[in-house]
Amino acid sequence: MQCGVTEIDALSRIAAGLIVRVGYAMDRLLSLLPRTAPLQIQVPDIATTKIEPPRLEDIAIQKALNEVLEYYTVHQPKNTTKNYEPKQKEWKAWCKKMGFKEGGRYLPGDYVDEGKLLLFIKEEVTSRPPRRRRRLKAERKRKRTAAAEILSEGPPSKRKREKISVPSMAFEELPVESNDDKACSELVLIYNTVRSYYSAINKLWAHQTSLGLHNVVRPQRIAMTTLKTLIAQGQHQRQHDEFTDRRLATIRDGYVASQIPDLTRKV
Repeated sequence: MQCGVTEIDALSRIAAGLIVRVGYAMDRLLSLLPRTAPLQIQVPDIATTKIEPPRLEDIAIQKALNEVLEYYTVHQPKNTTKNYEPKQKEWKAWCKKMGFKEGGRYLPGDYVDEGKLLLFIKEEVTSRPPRRRRRLKAERKRKRTAAAEILSEGPPSKRKREKISVPSMAFEELPVESNDDKACSELVLIYNTVRSYYSAINKLWAHQTSLGLHNVVRPQRIAMTTLKTLIAQGQHQRQHDEFTDRRLATIRDGYVASQIPDLTRKV
């Protein structure tokens, strides 16, 4: 009996020693691990934050920019001002109608970026007829000349109407000039006019970036370049399909359509 008690005591002492050693080993392992400091959030004292006054070099740069831009605006060529100002006003009116606001993907207000300019050119410029100048006047002149020629020939006879229906339809649907000729015009803006719109809005972008209103890159990347290329290709294809005389309404246009028979007889 005494022998059994002695063995139990020995085992107990061994177990206690193992527990102590395991605890010591765990303490050593924990001491080797990196310790992280408690997270401390520093709240800035808004009341003590001071706004730094503008530096002298910043004031000098801004003054120089304002003076040079003012000089450019005053001494800009008159033809450039006459060509650009209406287009820039049209751009600003369109931006106001669209209502671009801050926080969106594109710039607010009338600030110029490629996406807004692309939409403006695509929907507001390329889809409308010319408003004035020689192409619209030439179209009206051609319509009046064609109407006068048909009227001078008189209404087609009954026999001719039975054989040919197209002239009779043309006689019945003579073009009448009115104040709404722009809406009835079959013309579209040519590539040079579209390019002048781009130049005018690009000049507005240059002023905005020089004044530091925004720092968007020039709106002349792949999307805008592709749109201008498509417009030029469409104009060329349209002139090819319609057999357009490229000298018409230009300084090289020396005759009208009604003079062609006289010219061919003299050749």
